[in-house]
Amino acid sequence: MLKVLLIGKDGRTHAIADALFRSSRNVELYVICPFNNPGLRSMARQFSETSTEEPEAVREFALTVNPDFAIIG
Repeated sequence: MLKVLLIGKDGRTHAIADALFRSSRNVELYVICPFNNPGLRSMARQFSETSTEEPEAVREFALTVNPDFAIIG
C-alpha cells in the first residue's frame, strides 16, 4: 500500500488525484485542500479542509497520516 499526501486546490490537483485514484497500484490518497472539494473528497481516504498557507496545520495532518511521500499540486 502506497500512502500519498496530495496538497492543492485547483484543477491540476484534481487531475493528479484522479490519476492516482485510477492507478493499478494500490494507492491510499490523503488530501489537503483549503475548501470543500467534493471531487477530491470522494477520492481521498482522508480529506483535510485546511489552508495550504498554514504550514503547521499541513505538518500536523502529514504527521497524522504518515504518508510515503507528498505531492504539492
